[in-house]
Amino acid sequence: MNKLAFGQNPKMILLLLFAGNLFSALDRFVINYGIVHISDDLQLSASSTGLILSIFFLGYAIMQIPGGWMADRFGARIVLIVSVFSFTIFTSLTGLAWSFVSLLVIRFMFGLGEGSFFPAGAKMIAVSIVEEKRSRAMSLFLSALTVAGVISPILAATLLVSIGWRMMFGIIGIFGFTIGLLYLFFLKPRVGSQGPREVDSLTEVPVKGSFIKLFKTPLVLSLMVASFAYGFIS
Repeated sequence: MNKLAFGQNPKMILLLLFAGNLFSALDRFVINYGIVHISDDLQLSASSTGLILSIFFLGYAIMQIPGGWMADRFGARIVLIVSVFSFTIFTSLTGLAWSFVSLLVIRFMFGLGEGSFFPAGAKMIAVSIVEEKRSRAMSLFLSALTVAGVISPILAATLLVSIGWRMMFGIIGIFGFTIGLLYLFFLKPRVGSQGPREVDSLTEVPVKGSFIKLFKTPLVLSLMVASFAYGFIS
């Protein structure tokens, strides 16, 4: 029998992961609609605007592999909580940016904060959902991104017109902070669990790994290339 590190209702865990992924996507999508207003206020050039939009992904990419390692080393729960509060803080700070440089730094730090959320979420699914239901759980987790893609233009257009881009980021940050509190109070390990030593549900031994071994694995390399190609087109 699979040994799982989290004993709550799997539906509650999935609901929390879906909500977190939804708001993480909203946080990074809405700037695409607010960038015109931001550019006007901060008097940004076209090249500066492009750098503002892309610098997030640099920080996000940098944290992907370390985020997965931290989820294995310290536990998915703590990484998820830290990530949610981190990107929430920098989402809110986006609304306080006063110059190109300040906005550039904030968006880069935002990417670093959010970069570990997805690998930690995948880890949480692995340790809390039984194997035969894991693919469906991951599908639901990923579907939050497309839902955010539908919501964000409607939300951004409404908020930009009614309250402006600065308040828009503040309000979204408040919702993200609420998600972080839900994670803190409701995403708890099973009673008696050792916390950071989450158990791999397939091997039933503490998870260990090596970056070097991962990069030497053909399947991992193939998935990296496929993911790059998909992300580039997307």
